[in-house]
Amino acid sequence: MGDAVEINALHEAFKDSTSAGKASCALTSVKTNVGHTFAASGLVSLISLVQGMQQGSIPALLHCDQENDCVNWQDSPFYINKQTQAWPKPAGRERLGAVSAFGMSGTNAHIVVQGYGEARPDADAASYYLLVLSAKTEAALAERISDTVAFLQTADPSAAPLAHISHTLLVGRHHFHYRCAIVVRDSADAVAIWQDRAVQKHPRCC
Repeated sequence: MGDAVEINALHEAFKDSTSAGKASCALTSVKTNVGHTFAASGLVSLISLVQGMQQGSIPALLHCDQENDCVNWQDSPFYINKQTQAWPKPAGRERLGAVSAFGMSGTNAHIVVQGYGEARPDADAASYYLLVLSAKTEAALAERISDTVAFLQTADPSAAPLAHISHTLLVGRHHFHYRCAIVVRDSADAVAIWQDRAVQKHPRCC
């Protein structure tokens, strides 16, 4: 009964918002492969989902000969995936999957996972880039600047585009009290500004 309650709840949530139509979203379970892992069921299911994304395939739900009669499958956007099948990427998007694990142990989990698509920034999209560094102390900030300069001097620009570096520094790092931000055209420009700042002993960044 528990699985039927979950599936019917998903049906109610998505029946008015999905444009893909009936029987468009596959349902499967790792429990038929490894048994019910109780407290670890959410983690095991997440591993199965990530591997499915990596391999581009939807794993089969084994040993299922007849669907649960408590689910209205005829009108549902969901269906039981009884055979391993290819999982192609939707046009213009990445693969999207979800794990629902509500077990007898009381360790409940729900997570939505989207496949990773390599960012492809247009090299000509920006003439200048914002580089932001921060630290908890002034000395730590100076060390971060020195480390970044050393990296920019040795890194292959094609392997570490400045657009990627700028994005990571802006959204992938914590921002602390002592900060330095510069606008540069390329890596050489950033190295020159930060080295000049160190020589003159005063910041050319804000």
